Amino acid sequence: MKRIIIVDDDSDDQEFLTEALMGFENISYTVFGNSLAMLKMLEESEHPADISAIIMDYHLPLKGGFETLLELKGNPRTSPIPVIILTASILHNDECMNAGCSRYLIKPSSMDDYRKTAERIMEIVAP
Repeated sequence: MKRIIIVDDDSDDQEFLTEALMGFENISYTVFGNSLAMLKMLEESEHPADISAIIMDYHLPLKGGFETLLELKGNPRTSPIPVIILTASILHNDECMNAGCSRYLIKPSSMDDYRKTAERIMEIVAP
């Protein structure tokens, strides 16, 4: 079973992405509305590296996606986890990739595009 964490404060985006991921077998996911809750869960987890991927928005409340990416990649317990930034802006691609992001994707505008994005995500989660 592949475990995916989704971090996005937009409930519509959460719903579209989880629906697109339902088309794949052996996937479980946990959704967080902010990165602080996700970081707390990872901190309390005995085996955080068992997470197959974190899909995270760049623009998040409380602690932004880039700051969270830096924290994840700076922690030996979480640095092996692939982080995929899924956001509405192309502006931060280079800084995220240079900081250790596995993939930087632009949020889709239709359900068909969400399914295509889910396929690109699965290339990392289950190569």
